[in-house]
Amino acid sequence: NSTHLPLWWEAVREDLPGVLVDWTKSLIEKQAVRRAAGIHYTRLYSNRLFAQMYGSDFSDGMDNGERIRLNATKSAVDAAQAQIATSRPRPKRITVGAEPSERRRAERLDRFSMGWFHQLQQYILGLDIFMDAEIRGTGFEKFVAMGGRIHAERTLDDEILVDENESRIVSPGSGPSTMLHFKNVPRSTLIARLPKFEEQIKTAQCLQETLPSQKSMEDPVTIMEAWHLSQTGHGKDGQ
Repeated sequence: NSTHLPLWWEAVREDLPGVLVDWTKSLIEKQAVRRAAGIHYTRLYSNRLFAQMYGSDFSDGMDNGERIRLNATKSAVDAAQAQIATSRPRPKRITVGAEPSERRRAERLDRFSMGWFHQLQQYILGLDIFMDAEIRGTGFEKFVAMGGRIHAERTLDDEILVDENESRIVSPGSGPSTMLHFKNVPRSTLIARLPKFEEQIKTAQCLQETLPSQKSMEDPVTIMEAWHLSQTGHGKDGQ
């Protein structure tokens, strides 16, 4: 069918950015109802009328004094978080029947893991991600390498896109085969992190329309990251 978008993971390097942008715009448009539902659920919890989940769009939520006096949604979410998300599970290596040297190695690995748990503030970050899942149905945490170190960040489901039709087919990883993450960041921040691409960043555009006041204050630019898992299980056709 000629109306189908080309597969971005099969595009040549020169065409890849344009094809990926078209994919992202298409999925945003197709999933507008789901995204609107997420905003609706967040409004119920926060008890404020805002336009989007980003920056000043959220902070400038209208407040005409007509808030719900008894917010049952917020009460239920907060109670569940207090009872469930405040527990502190930890990964642990099981060494039943292992040699003493293996047990000592497992103990050191446990300490190493817990060190990173605290370094990445997993128990604090987990509260926000748990709440995202309660309110909007899905919570995401993303791990990235930056400056030779591991970093963890809470990622809103509004920034994650999957092809819902493709996801009906079970992939080798038992999940979506293709996933996209797009995010609007200040242009100055991106230039500071990627100075050798300064000229390209200066002319880059924002994928989504923003209010003129926002554009002048934040000067956002869209960055995207995408994955396509191997369909053979050998990794040769992944991207």
